[in-house]
Amino acid sequence: PNDLFMRGIDTVKQGNSELFRFIGEKIMWEAMGINNTRSICKIVEDALRDARFKQWDFNQFVVMSKWKAKGGLAFNKIFMEWTRERIASGEKNIKIPDSGEQFSYVVVNDGPCYKEDGTKSIRKGDYIEFANIVKEFNMKIDIRYYLEQTVGMFARFINEDDSF
Repeated sequence: PNDLFMRGIDTVKQGNSELFRFIGEKIMWEAMGINNTRSICKIVEDALRDARFKQWDFNQFVVMSKWKAKGGLAFNKIFMEWTRERIASGEKNIKIPDSGEQFSYVVVNDGPCYKEDGTKSIRKGDYIEFANIVKEFNMKIDIRYYLEQTVGMFARFINEDDSF
């Protein structure tokens, strides 16, 4: 086939990293291959092993999102509030995109974030940063976040297997 579609597997929607797309499409193409003799579980297992040892490029972790001042995604609002505070405190190299404008971000591992009440934050918006800032300051990418997202996709692939 020229194009692949698997129910419940959204590799092309906005908000997915290139890493997620690459691994998902690799599994789908191998599973649909005319000469394939392996089970979907074996294909997923091999893909996970390959992903673990592959040298990934920074751009494969970049995710696109659209900033909407009214409505939109909750994590974007959290991130933009935090960005406004940084601008107010004097940071010069960042700019809030106009409403409706796309921006690229990376989920970073910058240590735990804490909310005003002192509890540890698990909100995605507290852990994202503009892609250009991550690259400029060589910030540490949160590989765990990307692997969790990818493992969820693996689970959807093998969900229908008889061994589960």
